Amino acid sequence: MREDGRAILHAEEVRGAALRAGVPSTLIRARRGLMDDPEHPFVPVGEARAFQGRPDARLVELEGAGHDAITLGALGAGAVAGAIRDAPL
Repeated sequence: MREDGRAILHAEEVRGAALRAGVPSTLIRARRGLMDDPEHPFVPVGEARAFQGRPDARLVELEGAGHDAITLGALGAGAVAGAIRDAPL
């Protein structure tokens, strides 16, 4: 699972699409990976910074959460709801 996800995320067409998106975008990033793995965040710091370099991009970093908490936990749900609420119309 971890390797499949990482392969998808790091595929040039996926990374390139995220960096070239022509619309305002928000990336919600957990500093830890699946199962709270501190050594393997799903979105590495360098990738997050490259995304953040876009003028229409917003990076939200979740402190104290693993990647799976974005979709399964209250902290992640709050971050997603906030991103939707704050999205430009």
